[in-house]
Amino acid sequence: MPVILPRTINEIVVYRAQKTPGQPGFWSKDNGKWRPLYWGEYLKLIESLAKGLCALGIKKGERAFIMSRTRYEWDVAEKALFFAGAVVGGIDVSLSSWDIAYIINHSQPTFLIIENEELLKKVTPDSLAIIKKIILIENTSLAKADKVIFWQELIHNRHLANEDNLSLPTVNSDDLAFLIYTSGSSGIPKEIVYRHSQLVNACIAIVEAITPVDGKDITIAWFSLAYIFGRMLNLCAIYCGAQVYFVHDASVLLKEIKNIKPTFFVGIPRFYEKVYTAIEEKINQRALLCYFMRIALRKKENDRNSFLAKILDYFIIRKIRSNLGGRLRYMITGSAPISIDILKFFYSIGILVLDGYAVSECATPITMNRPNQFKFGTVGLPLSGNQITFAEDGEILIKSSGIFEGYVGDTATEELFDQIGFLKTGDLGYLDENGFLVLTGRKKEIIKLSTGMKISPLEIEQVYGNISYIDRIMVIGNGRKYLTAILTLNKKAVVDWCRKNKISFEKEMALANLSEVNNLVEKNFVKIHSEISDFKQIKKFIILANNFSYENGELTSNFKLRRDVIANKYKSEIDKLYDEQ
Repeated sequence: MPVILPRTINEIVVYRAQKTPGQPGFWSKDNGKWRPLYWGEYLKLIESLAKGLCALGIKKGERAFIMSRTRYEWDVAEKALFFAGAVVGGIDVSLSSWDIAYIINHSQPTFLIIENEELLKKVTPDSLAIIKKIILIENTSLAKADKVIFWQELIHNRHLANEDNLSLPTVNSDDLAFLIYTSGSSGIPKEIVYRHSQLVNACIAIVEAITPVDGKDITIAWFSLAYIFGRMLNLCAIYCGAQVYFVHDASVLLKEIKNIKPTFFVGIPRFYEKVYTAIEEKINQRALLCYFMRIALRKKENDRNSFLAKILDYFIIRKIRSNLGGRLRYMITGSAPISIDILKFFYSIGILVLDGYAVSECATPITMNRPNQFKFGTVGLPLSGNQITFAEDGEILIKSSGIFEGYVGDTATEELFDQIGFLKTGDLGYLDENGFLVLTGRKKEIIKLSTGMKISPLEIEQVYGNISYIDRIMVIGNGRKYLTAILTLNKKAVVDWCRKNKISFEKEMALANLSEVNNLVEKNFVKIHSEISDFKQIKKFIILANNFSYENGELTSNFKLRRDVIANKYKSEIDKLYDEQ
């Protein structure tokens, strides 16, 4: 780690390039082969682009956006804009033209760095009129327009900028750096900005929690860099010198993990759920393997160091780990709840998954489980510099150097804080006897039945969500006599079950209408009902033909359920679940 702590993101980049210029930093695929970008080259490329951007007229404090899939150029563009003094935001490539227009019109950026011509078509003419310059990362057949310049042209034609007379602006710790838009569970996006000092402090706190990490470590950047989660991962990797492989296509992620062999990995709970389900399905397809696997997992969970556990690990479990590269020390998750059963399963196969807790309104994650201090069912211990307290109703209140100053343009900022300046998170929880934070739900999502019983929907959804035939489930019941649910199917698992039981169907969308599938789900519900209280049981349910999706407005960008949207969309179907016969 640096002897003198950095004050800005720019200083972190310079430190890394000077410390280990000849070590590989970022890896990207070129014609099917992984090629490194060394830290020394990384800094030179950033400085080259920054001077080109300044020559094009970007001014310190101006806003700029990057709209691209996850690739190393995204990070290089971001850092070059920081060196030019800009405030940098990201636009998720999956956003609709309406959402893109809202963000651009609200934020008023002067520069847009965009991946290709296809994405440029999603930007409306009115939005393009706001932007002064557009940089295209990929070569294109697009006719050169006054506003457009190509990435390679900007790098190689710096002499047009009269470089000898060009200097980069001084960037200070209090200058704005990150600009993000929260997707939220409902309503329009809100803009948040963070200063260099806040992001540096957040980076140092995260690294302290997961130390040691160095140049021998490898991780993968694969989720959208439009959000703070992915951008902070890259910043921490630069700070530590860890190598980052960029994978822009999530559909090939598992294949790439096996080949890249990361030493640590960061993912959302949905990723771990899919891996868990895939492993379970594979085990269940082979009776003998299933028998020995269950013995192995029980042994690993109860006595990891016993001779039998080690034998079973060598012959059975390590083959599963090899599908995830075989070198993982730990994996990190956050952004949404994850089942404790999934955490225990991964631990039993020798992979530690560390859960954490963060909110968009704080640059520093609030809590994290550590490699040497973890407790399943919790989201870990507070990170350095964070204070946690609780309101009378159990709402989590936080204070940190990473706390934002309010949503940009929103006059209701004071309502977000309590009387002594703690941020109201809207989440409910408590600290256990060892100081680990336990989340119990969202304050505004607590269900109160007409009987007076209060229930956290997240708690119920985690229990029923472990059924292998279910993809996602949303619990309903506020003001009603009992709980009901809307659910979507794990189509692969259900298709396999139908084929095994010789049940015919025309297409996957028809599965939701099959009485046999409805009975299958109901039988699995009954098994759960013997283990939980009556008022927590889901009495009736709806099976949807299609999965919840971000494109349909049913999920946030980090795959949380937009409960109000879903409830309104299926209101008539929900009402029928409560019709008295």
